[in-house]
Amino acid sequence: MEKGTKKPHCLKRFSNAIVYGLESVFYKIGKTIGLYPWLTILFSIVFVGLCGIGFIRFRQEDQTENLWVPAGSVSLTHKAWVEEQFPSKSRFEFLVITSDNVLQPKVLQAMLDIDIEIKAINTSEYNWTTVCFELGSLTCWSTSLLELWSFNETVIRNLSQSDILDMVNNVTKSPVYLGDYNVSKVLGTITKDSNGRIIGAEATTMSYFIKDVSGSSSGANGTDLQWEAEFVTIGKKGHKDLTNVYLSSQRSFSDEGGSAILGDVNLLSAGYVLIGVYVAIVLGRRSMVGQRAWLSLAGIFAVGFSIVISFGLSSLIGVAYGPVHSILPFLLLGIGVDDIFVIIQAWENLTPEEQLRPLPERVGRALKHAGVSITVTSITDFVAFGIGATTILPALQSFCVFAAIGIVGLFIMQATFFVACHTLNEMRAGTDRNACCCCYKHKKYEPSDCSQVDVMQNFFKKYYAPALLKLPVKIAVIIITLGVFGLNIWGVYNLRQDFKFEWFLPSDSYLTRYYEATDKHFPSDGISTSVYFGKIDYYRNASILDKVYNEASANQYTYEGSIDSWYHEFRKWLNDTNIPPFALQFLNADRFPKNETYFYNSLRAFLKFTEGRRYLGTSVNLDDSQQPYSINSSRINLKHKNLPDAQTEVKAMDSLRQLARNTGLTENECFAYSRFYLNWEGNKVIQVELYRNLGLAFGCVFLVTLILIANLWTCLMVLTCVAMTLVDVGGLMYFWGLTIDTVTSVQTILAIGLAVDYAAHIGHMFMTEVGTRNERTSVTIGDMAPAVFNGGFSTFLAFILLAGSNSYVFTTFFRVFLGVVVFGLFHGLVYLPVMLSWLGPDPYLTAEKEHEHDVEFQEGKDNTGFKLEAHAEPPPDYNVPYIPPPDYTPPGSPYNDNHSRPISPGRPRSRPYLGPTSNNQHLHRGASPSYRGAWHSSGQLPSVDA
Repeated sequence: MEKGTKKPHCLKRFSNAIVYGLESVFYKIGKTIGLYPWLTILFSIVFVGLCGIGFIRFRQEDQTENLWVPAGSVSLTHKAWVEEQFPSKSRFEFLVITSDNVLQPKVLQAMLDIDIEIKAINTSEYNWTTVCFELGSLTCWSTSLLELWSFNETVIRNLSQSDILDMVNNVTKSPVYLGDYNVSKVLGTITKDSNGRIIGAEATTMSYFIKDVSGSSSGANGTDLQWEAEFVTIGKKGHKDLTNVYLSSQRSFSDEGGSAILGDVNLLSAGYVLIGVYVAIVLGRRSMVGQRAWLSLAGIFAVGFSIVISFGLSSLIGVAYGPVHSILPFLLLGIGVDDIFVIIQAWENLTPEEQLRPLPERVGRALKHAGVSITVTSITDFVAFGIGATTILPALQSFCVFAAIGIVGLFIMQATFFVACHTLNEMRAGTDRNACCCCYKHKKYEPSDCSQVDVMQNFFKKYYAPALLKLPVKIAVIIITLGVFGLNIWGVYNLRQDFKFEWFLPSDSYLTRYYEATDKHFPSDGISTSVYFGKIDYYRNASILDKVYNEASANQYTYEGSIDSWYHEFRKWLNDTNIPPFALQFLNADRFPKNETYFYNSLRAFLKFTEGRRYLGTSVNLDDSQQPYSINSSRINLKHKNLPDAQTEVKAMDSLRQLARNTGLTENECFAYSRFYLNWEGNKVIQVELYRNLGLAFGCVFLVTLILIANLWTCLMVLTCVAMTLVDVGGLMYFWGLTIDTVTSVQTILAIGLAVDYAAHIGHMFMTEVGTRNERTSVTIGDMAPAVFNGGFSTFLAFILLAGSNSYVFTTFFRVFLGVVVFGLFHGLVYLPVMLSWLGPDPYLTAEKEHEHDVEFQEGKDNTGFKLEAHAEPPPDYNVPYIPPPDYTPPGSPYNDNHSRPISPGRPRSRPYLGPTSNNQHLHRGASPSYRGAWHSSGQLPSVDA
């Protein structure tokens, strides 16, 4: 080592070892692909086909508890217990009828027409009487205003306005089911006169109940689903005399949630076409031979292959497809196009000396550097998704598994299939064959000067960089950055956590319109929940039942007067003065059964022979098959208040659970449960899971970038760009009305990888340049900004069409990723260059040595000190590219004709993110790459006559 030369620090040496190893591997892979491109393509297709076999195990998950409830949640245990003890026996179908006034003869007659049509649904397998849920003695259960006239068609068709109003104002009992009838429960937006008499209403409901043939409302199949399909068809038709008919069926959520994804397949197809056109325009030259339209299509196919790999292997290992997964093709498309730009840019960056080598070696040298770059970005994305896959939220975990496998598949396909296609394209171009029709070979072809001009490169180098590096502009950039950052910190602070299952429905779905109509005309009077009891000694634990009733009544989240306790009603019955006199002998002075036998005998009488019969089977499972009688399970029903947000919902759930735990009974003997808790359980952990995954992913990305950039200060500046991008995206979410939920959590994790890409390329290239900070920043912008911008803009094009989607997943993806691209590019191309121009560290030692080598090269010496002998004089104007004559063929050319592909013009090229390397073969940006003379050093290199 020469005197005064500084030894690279250990981090740099470690980084060099990693990069050198990767470069060696990719060089060998690229050279092999260059020798056998067709074989590589064949192997790639076979590999994709084998992965596609996994589709035979493909399954789509749409059950709430398998998507949004944290793994191991107590809600899942409670749900299974409730379904066993209180199984669902019916399925619910609803219609909401709206009109200026539904209490009119023509409206009731229209409702009658719909009712008759629904009950006339008939096939060889089922009809209304075979599918309906029966109440009492063979009475099918359906409720509506028509019930007040016993569904009698003759009577209903002859009703007058006064008949209708008299009935709704005086009815108290149902003439069909003989129970209490509250007309306000079936009328919405009611109008009353000054005397409190109902004179009109804007909405009314029609309800139908059918048998759940599966025994579980979440897994029905067969005739109930078929009947529901016919019901939906009738509801969608509406009626000419009604303003609107809104409907909801038990199967509707599954149907409509799936259609939200399938309905936007056309957007996916259009997005791929748009990206293909853009890539073809950017990658290719504007010439008959230099176009790369077919190569661009090959790149899109490589993305498609990665999707097959992701779905096939994920399905093979048993991972289910969920509603969030619909954004995966767009994600892989955006990342895949970035890789395409990196590979092609590495090819364009080959030095004049390297461009004279045989095609397989040129491919190897290009992939040697591009492979390292796409490895870095792939690792950061894979790490982010790998950490996401450790979450306890099934939907997020499943998506991250799909995405992680997709990233690996994309990496493999771009490094093999696309590179092989690129090799074939260069073979075509080398023989002057037409880019669109390779069968046609041009004679004495020379590209036009216009086709060789890189407009974007010139813009960033000549206009953007000088303007950005002016002091007033720098100051303005910092002020704007801090102002936007501060505003978005406030947005993040106010960002709330919330999630509702109905968000997954298309905005134009009939079920969405039903929810909107019910919210408008039938606002909720609370959220149903229950406290459940198992097989305990109810006689000796009667005080616990009283305690639960009293504490639940006093709970701040309980809707006043909503508690319905069978035990409370049982005690009221025991204290009733109308109790049979002979029963008094079984009671003590407090009117409570004297012993356990008397307790269960009295309870049986209450449940079977009094008004308490409504609790039998619904709230109390009494085992009276033999004496002594016992209770297998029971529940006390109540309602939470209408709660304003997810945090309050979680507090309400936890407070009722704590109430159950305070009874002193075990978790199996007493617990609180509601079907809404399945959603609230996910809301309870999503924020913690998001921060956990972001923290771990951020830490891992920091380590990866630190190792490969090998400079702590540059790495920290890159990560400040990532951190500010995430904060700005979070603030944008608040201002755009989004919340923290599973969908936005997935997309925020994705943002880490993309934000790193935008900044890391700039930070690393700055370290490879020499000169003053301003000079190094200017060169970095001119050479690297076009590639970074193309990567960001192509990602934007990948999802721009989603702005018109009616799917919550897709529209949210558009909003979040718009912020990621805009803020990511801003911090990578505006803020970071300014900071580097002020605070950037010294360049790599290898960059300084490379600069010295370039100076020696320009002075006519190689790096051993021997004088270089030029057998061809360079052009007198170093700024004008030198293009050899058409009959020039470099040594080792694989082509047998007399026309070689013109060497890429000698403009300064941008390099992709290569990782720190001691490779001194690249020309410095300031050297004239148009000098393509022949060199020899002590006879080691053969002379090449131009």
